[in-house]
Amino acid sequence: NDPVTGLDTPFLPEGSSTDPLGKTADPTRYFQQSTTALHFQTPTNGILYNLQGQAVAFVTDGLQFPLTALRPGLYVLRATSKQHGSYCTLILHKP
Repeated sequence: NDPVTGLDTPFLPEGSSTDPLGKTADPTRYFQQSTTALHFQTPTNGILYNLQGQAVAFVTDGLQFPLTALRPGLYVLRATSKQHGSYCTLILHKP
């Protein structure tokens, strides 16, 4: 699985993560999704991209990532936290 490129920075393959110890982990255990927000376990920097590769929302050192301003659809979350490292996963937003 090679990183996906073509946006501002390369992505890890979908559904993968490299934690600070270099182990592969499931990123979905690092947050919970509600109809209004993503709720992170630790302060997280994140960017949501639409499927055209445009950054549509940002969070810096946040525990919540509001989703209320977004249209329903599929998004790519790229996130980084000190505890969990960097990860990338798909988010299906259905308000």
